[in-house]
Amino acid sequence: MSVYELRAYRLYPGKLAAWMALFQAGLAAREKYSAPVGVWSVEVGPLNSVVHLWGYRDSNHRAEARKAALGDPVWKETVSKLGPLMQVMESKLLIPTGFSPLK
Repeated sequence: MSVYELRAYRLYPGKLAAWMALFQAGLAAREKYSAPVGVWSVEVGPLNSVVHLWGYRDSNHRAEARKAALGDPVWKETVSKLGPLMQVMESKLLIPTGFSPLK
């Protein structure tokens, strides 16, 4: 992979378990287009937060995978249920350094 997308969400207090359950239930639909490198909840720092990392061949692959996933009825419904649980959404595209283990 040559591009990674780091997505972070701050959820409304008390909504972490609901968010995780919905995300997990819809993840198989999303994985048809690309699979996450990892999904984490935050224990120290901004609480009520989740972070997930996705790997892509390049930025075009990311755009194609996201478009296809959002066209999938199961993932589209999952996203519509996740949105109301979130206060803040952040997305960063990361390019690995030449010495990164994930390159």
